[in-house]
Amino acid sequence: MTTRSRVLSIIALVTTSLSLTVMLVGCSLDLGRKTTTTTASSTTMLQASTTTLPAVAGGALTAQYLFTEYDPIQGTRIGGTGDFTVTIDQATSKKVSVGIQESEVSGAGAQTRASVWGSCLAATSLLNLNIADFRFNYDVGFVDGPSAGGIYTAAALAVLLGDDFRPDAIMTGAINPDFSIGPVGGIPLKLEGAAEAGKRLVLVPMGQRFDLDSRTREWVDVVEKGRTLGMEVREVADIYQAYRLLTGKALPQPTPAPEEPELSQAAYGAVLAQADSWLTLTRQRLEAYTELPDEYKSDYEEGRASRAEST
Repeated sequence: MTTRSRVLSIIALVTTSLSLTVMLVGCSLDLGRKTTTTTASSTTMLQASTTTLPAVAGGALTAQYLFTEYDPIQGTRIGGTGDFTVTIDQATSKKVSVGIQESEVSGAGAQTRASVWGSCLAATSLLNLNIADFRFNYDVGFVDGPSAGGIYTAAALAVLLGDDFRPDAIMTGAINPDFSIGPVGGIPLKLEGAAEAGKRLVLVPMGQRFDLDSRTREWVDVVEKGRTLGMEVREVADIYQAYRLLTGKALPQPTPAPEEPELSQAAYGAVLAQADSWLTLTRQRLEAYTELPDEYKSDYEEGRASRAEST
């Protein structure tokens, strides 16, 4: 692995770890045993849900995500769809278990791994479940990036609740710790991939109706582009809205607690100290990378290839 790859991996892990800290504020962590135990007071931010949860189903669900990639035959970037399967079973021991299957060596990049972990935590947190009570397995193939985090989360929720996706619906968007859907890139190209796969409904992050087409370098109204391709494009703000459009079912909605939650001073100090150590390591790696000769830098080679394409 190159120094640059290690730096990107560290940055992705820092982002994920900080997200996990937010999600697990009310959880008891024993890092020595690598287990997570949710206590009765873990939902300090939420009161009991206004909707009664059904029995947890478990099982598997296969769906598709959207991606962009460079096509050497066409000499440009294109959009496409890829298959993934989420399987969830009851755990036999109180250990967090998240598996990621790959179709090639190092097939799932650091950002995809972060998205998988984020989706497991988001799904169990939203349903007020203990992540250690289940075994998660994601068969994702060869992919990297955060843009499948939203649909990974929706798929995990569907497996836990026993629901199915609309076969003609698909989604692109990251998952955030507060269950909102985060921004992504390449939406104009992804719409073309969705249309080729026969999709009729495409969900995109709220606020991204206009997105940059990397081929033309022009801003595109993705709702209008979807219409010309025979599809409906909908902006979604959070996983609640996305899940309803993907499954036709509503997720249980929590009610806010009367008091605002806050970290204890000791916990806050521990988070800051850990974040500072990771950021220091990231800076050290970046400094080491910048001192390398240009010919050993992967972004230098990418720049050469990009300049060659433009000539």
